[in-house]
Amino acid sequence: MIDRWAATKGTRNHAYERENLERLFAKIQRRCDPSAPRRRPDPRPQKEVRKQWRTPHIYSPVDVRRMLDIARSYPSPRATLRPLSIYTMLLLAYCAGLRRGELARLDLGDVNPGDGTITVRQTKFFKTRILPLPDSVMMELRAYIAARRQVGASQDPHSALFWHVQGRSRYTPEMITWLLTDVVRRAGLKPLQGQFGPRVHDCQRRSKSRPFGGVKPGHRVTCRGEWREGVARGPLPPALV
Repeated sequence: MIDRWAATKGTRNHAYERENLERLFAKIQRRCDPSAPRRRPDPRPQKEVRKQWRTPHIYSPVDVRRMLDIARSYPSPRATLRPLSIYTMLLLAYCAGLRRGELARLDLGDVNPGDGTITVRQTKFFKTRILPLPDSVMMELRAYIAARRQVGASQDPHSALFWHVQGRSRYTPEMITWLLTDVVRRAGLKPLQGQFGPRVHDCQRRSKSRPFGGVKPGHRVTCRGEWREGVARGPLPPALV
């Protein structure tokens, strides 16, 4: 049965899962029949899986400044809002740790300029959290919303925050990943082709390695595991201001 299942895929992860299953079944067999021979584990599948793991990349403030500058001047003659959209996406990914799906699901009504917060819905494990943003980031977000209004985007609170001018709809998570990855490539941090080099997901690791900034009084923050309760991703570092 395991052999037939293992033959359905030839990936390294599949081989590693097969090894784990065979080890588990061998333990069950010995528990039922102590006279059954011990199975010798095979370390090769785990070693092969580890080869494809990539070391997380910690973006420096200089790296992020370069990517933000490239995002601002991103070539987009037909969609004039796109450069500022990419810039704001990258800013929220770096300073607020938002994932691509969270960026894509943000609505205009999720931004609360009055108290400087954004509401992130349908996050990992189906949770909703309210994030206080530093004044420097909220200022950039207000500028984006004003530019969004000028190009004729819908002002319905349930409309997409990141609005696609040509499609007149929200950006998909896949499109956000492609655009931000292209910015990383243009910044010279990632090869022009292939999957090697830093990932967009690595932007979230900034505050895990260096959390700073405080939560505004009266705000309760529901955060992911790498966040400390009462500590939010803080204002832009000096190199980004």
